[in-house]
Amino acid sequence: MRFSILTATFVAQLVVSSVVFGGDATLGEDEISLKDGGMLRGTIVAIEPNKEATIVVNGKQRTIRWSKIDKVERGKYKSESKPAPPKDEDEDEDESSAQEGEPEQGAPRLFIESNYEGVELRHIERTLSVVTSRGMATGVMVRTACAAPCGRVIDGTDGSQFFFSAPGMVGSSAFSLSDKSGDVTARVRGGSAGKRLGGFLGVAIGGAAILGGLSMLLVSSIVPSGDDYQVPSFVVLGVGAAGVGVGAYLLATSGTKVEFLPRTPKSAGVRFEDGRLLF
Repeated sequence: MRFSILTATFVAQLVVSSVVFGGDATLGEDEISLKDGGMLRGTIVAIEPNKEATIVVNGKQRTIRWSKIDKVERGKYKSESKPAPPKDEDEDEDESSAQEGEPEQGAPRLFIESNYEGVELRHIERTLSVVTSRGMATGVMVRTACAAPCGRVIDGTDGSQFFFSAPGMVGSSAFSLSDKSGDVTARVRGGSAGKRLGGFLGVAIGGAAILGGLSMLLVSSIVPSGDDYQVPSFVVLGVGAAGVGVGAYLLATSGTKVEFLPRTPKSAGVRFEDGRLLF
């Protein structure tokens, strides 16, 4: 009798272990790690940074104070919830072309040419708005659709927004592919992120210098020995104006420009631009 009880206990523990540690998809895709070493796996339904997070675990909703949370990981177990179906080895060939299909209106086959390396097409999946005790914060969730030179069919028939990005490059403005069809070449002339930062600094420092020069001029008109401040104040004003001018120029020329062209033998040819060979 004792042997039967021990056997039943062992089997029960084995079943529980297989559910908890075997990656059961019904547990949810998200995870909240706690500072005391514990964790909760389920589906996160609400996050209020610096306040609390709410997660549904086995059908029960639990709200955790932010002070107890170590890390929030959305979609950590997403791959487990959608296991890949088995496929034959013969299906590997031309798999990507079979999934992508043929170009159509709003879903062009896109090729990327750029003066920057590592350019990626990013798909804006959704915009998130989080309400906190200090106000509302807004952000976006993106994923990489393809990397240069691409050459894949990109589905934008639902009006999705995309943009281009690369290390050290200013991200392009968001755009839609709903008006594109067939084979399309995107020429991305990237703007330097360092150049843009220099522009902001130039405008900020130059503006501060202008305020300082004006203050010195005001003082020179009030104090008896104000003539001694006039020359330095004009020098500071000149430096400030030059800083603002240079900063404004850097900002105006640091943007990323994108041009879409029908892909023809001419647009797909080799050309020399900015010291680089582009194909």
